[in-house]
Amino acid sequence: MVKRKLYERLTIPEYGIVDPIVETVTVYRHTQQGYTRAAMLSGEHKEALTTSLLPDLAISLSPLFHE
Repeated sequence: MVKRKLYERLTIPEYGIVDPIVETVTVYRHTQQGYTRAAMLSGEHKEALTTSLLPDLAISLSPLFHE
């Protein structure tokens, strides 16, 4: 919660939270109403993390959670 308030104050456009237990990445995007959940991705479904902020970036989540 402390980081979220700091990010809001600094107007950080987007951030993600990795949960290694349930193997998900939740992406939050800054809007006029504050941060809203933009995506919830799972390494189980071979999804890739992408962002409009870095259009050439695509991070496959499967290797992130599995060796």
